[in-house]
Amino acid sequence: MLLVLYKLMLVVVLGKQVLLLDKLLNQRKLQVLLLLRLVQQNLLVQHLLLQRQLHRLDLLIHLLPLLIELLVLLPMLLYMLMSINLVEMLDKVVLLKLLLLALMLLVGVWI
Repeated sequence: MLLVLYKLMLVVVLGKQVLLLDKLLNQRKLQVLLLLRLVQQNLLVQHLLLQRQLHRLDLLIHLLPLLIELLVLLPMLLYMLMSINLVEMLDKVVLLKLLLLALMLLVGVWI
């Protein structure tokens, strides 16, 4: 009788340990799933950031010929303005502002 009682207690203790172990395994599974979800979200964010950078590079590649043309045409435009004496009509401050605006546009296109 004592042996049966001892075996019964052993089954109960082992059953509790199995349930506890099962609970720990389920918690570990949830932790792993949450970690995988965080990694997936991080990868998605990284993918979106890379897509954005690639879009900017693509835009820059398409605008680079235009930027080169503007850089080539700007001195010619200044020469034309000087040759028709338009510079004398414009105030020097206005001319400097126009040059600064053109430079800002070039830098804005570059960025």
